[in-house]
Amino acid sequence: MMHLLFLSEVAMIAAVMKPLWLALTLALVLVAATPAPVQAALELTRMYQAQIAVNDQSVAQRNQALREALTYTLLKVSGDEQVLSHDLVQSALQNVSKFVVQYGYRQAPAVTQPKSNSSNLSNDDTSPAPARELQLWVQFDQPQIDRLLQEAGSGVWSNLRPELLIWTVYEDLNLRRRLLGSGDNHEASEFMQQLVTHANARGLPIKLPLLDLNDSMSLSVLDVWARFEDTLAFASSRYSPDGVITARVYQAEPTPSDAAIEGAAESAPQWVLDWVLQLGELRWRGEVSSSEQVQLAQLFISDVTAQLAQRYRISSHAGSTQQWQLQVQNVTSLTQAIAAEQFLLALPSVANVQIEAYGEHTAQFNLLLQTNPGQILQAIDLSKQMRPVSVPGHETEPAQPNYRERFLAPQTPEQPPKTPPMPVYRWVGSE
Repeated sequence: MMHLLFLSEVAMIAAVMKPLWLALTLALVLVAATPAPVQAALELTRMYQAQIAVNDQSVAQRNQALREALTYTLLKVSGDEQVLSHDLVQSALQNVSKFVVQYGYRQAPAVTQPKSNSSNLSNDDTSPAPARELQLWVQFDQPQIDRLLQEAGSGVWSNLRPELLIWTVYEDLNLRRRLLGSGDNHEASEFMQQLVTHANARGLPIKLPLLDLNDSMSLSVLDVWARFEDTLAFASSRYSPDGVITARVYQAEPTPSDAAIEGAAESAPQWVLDWVLQLGELRWRGEVSSSEQVQLAQLFISDVTAQLAQRYRISSHAGSTQQWQLQVQNVTSLTQAIAAEQFLLALPSVANVQIEAYGEHTAQFNLLLQTNPGQILQAIDLSKQMRPVSVPGHETEPAQPNYRERFLAPQTPEQPPKTPPMPVYRWVGSE
């Protein structure tokens, strides 16, 4: 009897505990399913290597390929196209062998859409195998390349770079709009292939959206075209990018001045791509145009890398050690101020950090750096503890963005360049 009573008590306890157990199990499942914050920034490898297609192994072909490889490497490492016109760089291109560590030839598939740093970009496995081509592979000497860029007045963009998700809206000649993504088989597929090709060549890690059911339920063509930030942020979260680019491709209407120049002759349509990049609370804008739609991809990637590298390039003007200040907002307690100080001190090449001022939820820090501030800026911008904040009057985007829907604005005289402001960040802490 006592045994039966014991069993009945166990049954009652189980009945009471069952809902609690189910609730606990569901909570654990939800926690496990919730994506943790991801550091999406990629550390690129083979920054000082290049592969160039050649027709044969003749000396003339090799010398031409080596010059082309050095040009690509300088652009990838610096993100600075203007450096190519410097006398030192022009001299280096005439004496490439001085910078070569080793080179060799290899047979490789003719690449129409190179493999990307992003896993969601891949070639169609059902397509026929491409023909093989002869390629010259070359490894350049990193210290000499870096020294050349510094002596030419440019600098080095570190190999830790933000991974960018690109939402692209394409408007055809009939004014119909559609989203472009990975594996696109539509008339603008060549444009997307060139986009990946040039991004890889310039060392810009990108992702293209899958445009699957999840994406179609999260946003529409209008959301991307109008750049609705909340919707874009929600749809982009599944890809865990560092930054998000919205690009719009369309045909520009000829202006009266263009018509007067062309006269009665028909000219090729002018294609335009305008873009906005959001990285944290920073924004960059740009616009490129070309009569060839495919060429927009190269101009677009060049514009993005140039503007990013301008912020993050490690300049040659920095000494071995220097003082640097930054401001951190949303610091609500002294404990958070200390946590921010420890975070800054843990950054590479930061020798010392001191709190200069603290009050009204804002802390100002003085850093002793053993490197250029550009490297520290990128490390902070790509972290999850601080978010960059745009300073009024010193935004990264131009004051008059050049959009299709833009209004005519009165011309104003050029203003002298502004003094770079103290970087401002917002403390987020561990997420």
